[in-house]
Amino acid sequence: MGVPDIDWADRLRNAPLAACAFVLLADLFLQHSQTGASPLAATLFLPSSLVFISAAAYRFGLSGGLGGSIAVTILVPLFGTHVGYEVVAMQMIAGAAIGQIRSTAMLRECHFRALTDNATELIMVLDRRGSATYVSPSWKTILGLEPSALLGRGYRKLIDARGSDLLNAAVDRAVSGIMIGQRFELDADHSDGMSHVLDVTATNALSDPAVRGIILNARDISERRWVEAQLAKQASHDALTGLPNRSLLHARLEDALARATRETMRVALLLVDLDRFKDVNDALGHHCGDALLCEVANRLRRQVRDSDFAARLGGDEFAVVLSGGDIDDATVVAERLVAALGRPYQVRSQNIAIAASVGIALGESDSTAATLLRQADVAMYSAKRRRSGIAIFSRADDDRALDRLTMASALPAAIANDELVLHFQPQIHVASGSVMGVEALVRWQHPERGLLYPDLFLPLAEEIGMMDRLTDWVLRAAIRQLKRWNRDGSSLRVAVNLSAQDLRDGRLAESISRLISLYGIDATHLCLELTETTLTTEAERAAEALRELSALGVRISIDDFGTGYSSLSHLKQFPVDELKIDKQFVIGMASDPDDAAIVSSTIELAHRLGVDVVVEGVEDQIAFDAIALLGAEFAQGFGISHPLTPKAFEVWLRDYRAPDAAVSA
Repeated sequence: MGVPDIDWADRLRNAPLAACAFVLLADLFLQHSQTGASPLAATLFLPSSLVFISAAAYRFGLSGGLGGSIAVTILVPLFGTHVGYEVVAMQMIAGAAIGQIRSTAMLRECHFRALTDNATELIMVLDRRGSATYVSPSWKTILGLEPSALLGRGYRKLIDARGSDLLNAAVDRAVSGIMIGQRFELDADHSDGMSHVLDVTATNALSDPAVRGIILNARDISERRWVEAQLAKQASHDALTGLPNRSLLHARLEDALARATRETMRVALLLVDLDRFKDVNDALGHHCGDALLCEVANRLRRQVRDSDFAARLGGDEFAVVLSGGDIDDATVVAERLVAALGRPYQVRSQNIAIAASVGIALGESDSTAATLLRQADVAMYSAKRRRSGIAIFSRADDDRALDRLTMASALPAAIANDELVLHFQPQIHVASGSVMGVEALVRWQHPERGLLYPDLFLPLAEEIGMMDRLTDWVLRAAIRQLKRWNRDGSSLRVAVNLSAQDLRDGRLAESISRLISLYGIDATHLCLELTETTLTTEAERAAEALRELSALGVRISIDDFGTGYSSLSHLKQFPVDELKIDKQFVIGMASDPDDAAIVSSTIELAHRLGVDVVVEGVEDQIAFDAIALLGAEFAQGFGISHPLTPKAFEVWLRDYRAPDAAVSA
């Protein structure tokens, strides 16, 4: 009876090459059996039988030589010597093949070790319990951890709780057989305590007989994350001061308003603007201006609570978001900010005194970040205009802001279309009572709103950069009018006001010289007035500009003297011809001894410096008599005349009668 044909495929999974070798041997002997072998031989050399013999030899770990001996013992008596030796030869071939398999496996393992041992990435293999069965040497290089100390340990002591949860989930998915690959980030501590960010890829290799584990392949991306964080900070923070910028303020303000609606509380926005900061930049340079802004930012940080939020909007504008409280609380904070920012600064050996204006807007149930910013901005400009330091937004401010916007848009056309007009206020010689000159004062004859005074549009001209055009118009119109009066036999002089922006114009002296030549007037009949504040904040630039102007022969006058806190000795560096005492001291002379003392001492010291004095604000005969006794040279004020149109001034001049004190003098 024949030997049944048995399927040994399942038993040969671990020795496929050996099986193949003996299949070849079977084929050889089948050919031999066809030439006259016995039935037993044919049966023994069926493929299944030979495969069984080869598999048995390999399964029990028989070497090629031992397997060959067994084959000779069994087969030589049956088939003869030549058959036995052929079997031996084939068995030796199979043994060599098995040896080659084992050698190849060892080479592959060495290759794997060489790759992983020299890898720049972190490699770890975990078993089903999450314990490390392999740790690459790079753990020592990157994280300062000895690989040998990590073997057999869990990963939980290496990373934070969030990372442990991620790895736990990866291990659970791998054990359940549903994870192919998973990528995530986690934090791991260096041996020195510094935290590193790792980009980890977990690969399920539990079913791979060469690995039988979960491979963790990790890259240290700490530097990349740091760069990304720096870029994110640059996008949301001011590079100069380190404060949050406008975009981050907008986002935080929206969040605060949303939270306020949920929790039924109020949000206040304080908008802070530095007064005369541009003067600091122009006079001392942008490096000093930047240093000043950094110090302002530091003072802001010290004045706000941890729950508040300070930001720099740009330029010299800052903002503070206050969560909770009411308008009284916001006002207290604003007062504290004004006081802190108003203290003198020491910047690169320079003493700088500036002030701050703060606008306050209180959020309502329907407020947005954009509307609150606009309202605080309107209030801030209201504080600047009133010189009050602090202003709270009101609907009336909104209306005025719209008016300002409309006027700012119309001002360029007003200059081009000659909607501006000059009014002239007389100045008289105190001792003789004669009219010696006029001050030119600009007005805007608005086609819809009527006559507008300069306090409504001059600040706008400065804000929108129109001051140079406006000053040029005033100078041209005043000199042209002076030429007409001189042609009629008058020897009047005219005074024109200049701004701080005008002093920054390097072509100012050239422009005035050209106008003097164009109209052919005597340069001594033109007087240029600058405020004391302009001279003290722009001292170096002002000194240079005034020297150029004085060289033309024009007179130089310091307006509003006594309000800028400068000393008369400070005037020595300027080519000054006259001082104009501010009217606030003159009006109070009769009732306030301090005001009277200021006027008296100013006149006396000005005379010692060889400077004439013009007293503004002479409202009545009493004031005129007082300044006459003090020896002031010139007087100006409503008590003498209001500002007049050119024709009205000519009529007034024709009918003018000198004051009694001047006649008696």
